Amino acid sequence: MKVLMAYARALVRARVLPRLAGWRARGDARNTDADPRGINRVLDQISAAWFKKFPAQKLQAISEKIARPTSEHQKGQLFKQVKASVGVDLKGMTDKGLGERIKRFTAENVALIETLPQRYFDDIERSVLEGVRAGARASDIAEDMQERFSVSESRAKIIARDQVLKFNGELNGARQKALGIEGYIWRTVKDERVRDTHQELDGELFSWDAPPEPGHPGEDYNCRCYAEPVLPVFEE
Repeated sequence: MKVLMAYARALVRARVLPRLAGWRARGDARNTDADPRGINRVLDQISAAWFKKFPAQKLQAISEKIARPTSEHQKGQLFKQVKASVGVDLKGMTDKGLGERIKRFTAENVALIETLPQRYFDDIERSVLEGVRAGARASDIAEDMQERFSVSESRAKIIARDQVLKFNGELNGARQKALGIEGYIWRTVKDERVRDTHQELDGELFSWDAPPEPGHPGEDYNCRCYAEPVLPVFEE
């Protein structure tokens, strides 16, 4: 995600910053870029250049590189928990039906990734138009653009992390249910960032068929909690 947003920023720097002074001179009839339509046109060209660099096929490949390791890591963690609890090694277990979940995550992630640079370009367009109309200095507009990039970059990181956490939680639930595990113990990561409502659930037992109010671990926004499996089938 960092590389994708960095390229978006590079495009803006190369094609917008050199034009700021000219856009401010909107009273000069010879300056066609002073027209808001000129600003719109440049941002449209930037957007087109980004999507040419990162077409859907490339974004899909990037998403798959996220999905596969996430799936394998989650599987490894679950198998370790089962082996530690009852001594059963599940390394040979196949993931029936999870291929479709991985495909769905990949498709949803591609659709989400495509919105992030476009939202950034829209923010830049608003920043420039507002600054030009207000007669702001080019340096002030450039500073506002930098602030908007920081916000967009932070937003992208949070969204990317949230998607991985949700996917991890979804895989955990699917694999546990495939093993016949009907319930789990809610566990937090036990740090200061755990929200109070999740801290209250720590150590509580829940059924996969009856989620608590915030949903199963990982479903709530940026939830880092996890479901520790209860293994009645193996214990019997």
